[in-house]
Formats: sequence, structure tokens, C-alpha cells
Amino acid sequence: MQALAGLAFMVPAAGWGDGFLEWQQWRDYDAPGPATAAEPVSRSVRGLQVGDRQGLRFVWDYQPLRIRSGQPAHNGHLHRVALETRQERGAWQLYARAGIHATSNVLKHQDAHSDVWVGRLGLWRDLTASGGWAFGVRGDHRFGRFQWVPALRGGFATDGGQLGLDLPRMVQWRSPRGRWSFRAARLGDKWGALDDQRRLESTVRLEEWRLTLTRRFNALYRGLGMELGAGMSLDTRVRYREESGRLIRQTLGDQPFLLVRLHW
Repeated sequence: MQALAGLAFMVPAAGWGDGFLEWQQWRDYDAPGPATAAEPVSRSVRGLQVGDRQGLRFVWDYQPLRIRSGQPAHNGHLHRVALETRQERGAWQLYARAGIHATSNVLKHQDAHSDVWVGRLGLWRDLTASGGWAFGVRGDHRFGRFQWVPALRGGFATDGGQLGLDLPRMVQWRSPRGRWSFRAARLGDKWGALDDQRRLESTVRLEEWRLTLTRRFNALYRGLGMELGAGMSLDTRVRYREESGRLIRQTLGDQPFLLVRLHW
């Protein structure tokens, strides 16, 4: 984490604009696993995002999801490295992301297979001349396998703050000064996996609904700010294969988490 904190000072100087470092920690999931003597499942996230002034953003995170029950055909060290962009052309808005999602043994042995390569895509068109609402389509893994779903984006401004909608993915509220925010979001992704003996290529899929409340503290030191938050992951589900090839579908349940984010 000390090395990552150093990046917070180095990256803006390299020509990248806004960005953040984050750390999240969940309470252990105690749902029973496929083995008789199930052990709790631990989970955390360390992440980095930085963006330039042309709309390009670099995304990296590392998520240990330690499933110690049974014989999973992965080691639980989940990595994502991706580039994403957001572009506007008149009434049209485009979001695209492409990257590598893999367990650490895939990266260690440089033995990538097709499930390692992951992309997301969204396309919207403004419904009104003011650009307040847009309708489109989005494709990603939030609801399991890759699928296209209709998408509606917009928002409302009131004396109590700003309400933003990105349906069916997310609803977010921000206080009038932006210090407080609350988000209800659907998250889901996949990672290409490889067992220790490098015999079985498979995927790890993780899906959840996440509620997050954060408080933002701006300009703490040389333009750096901080967000502190807490939330709850609901209906968390994981799907993976064991070394025998058996497909495991496991509902981990609901657990709270803490969040710390350093932004610039």
C-alpha cells in the first residue's frame, strides 16, 4: 500500500488528470461451501484508476477472494487491468472498456486463454435537446454471462441534492455540496482462471448488489482528498469450477464492508 500511495503523487505529474486509490474490506462470508468442513470466505479489494484529459482511463484492481473449502481450480487472487473511454459526439454517448481479467497463476505462467479477455460497451442517445436523459444499450457481465440490456440515464436536481439514474445498473444520490453520497449498484464480472497444475482452464464469476454510503473530504494535502465509506454487499454469488471439473454455484450471502479512497 505504501507503493500505491506513492503513485498518487507520481501519476498526476505524468500527465494524467483525476484518479483515485481505494481499499475495501469485507467481513468474512460464513456461507457453507461445497466441502463438508467449510471455512469462511475472505474478501478485499485494492484498486487504482487514473484518467487523462482526452477521456481515456486506466483501471487496475486486485481482489483476493479466498475460498478455502473444496478444491477450487483457481487460487482466488483476482486481477483486472483495463483501459476505458467515454466519448460524446453530438447527441450520442459511447462507453467502451477492454482489458485482462485473470487469476494470478494465469499471469504468472503467461498462459492466457479466451476467458481472460473481457470487454464492456455502452451506447446512448440523448432523448431531449438539453441532454438530461439518454436511452441506449449496454453489454457486460453484471448479470452473469455477457448480455445486452436496455439502459436509461438521467437525473434530478432538488434542494436535497442530486439524484442520478443509470438503469438497470445504478442509482446514486449526492448531497448539495457533494460531501455525502449514497449508491445502489449492480456489479458483476468474470476472470479467466487456471488450476495449480495448469490442466484446467475455467472462469470465476462474481455477482452482487452493493449499497455504499460515503463521506468525501476535499483538499486535504496538495490537492489530495479522501473518501470514507461503509456499505453492504447483498445476494453475493460466485461461480467457478473445482479441479475435478465440477461446476460450483455458491451464494455467499450478505456482508458489510468498509471503504477508504484517496483521490486527486
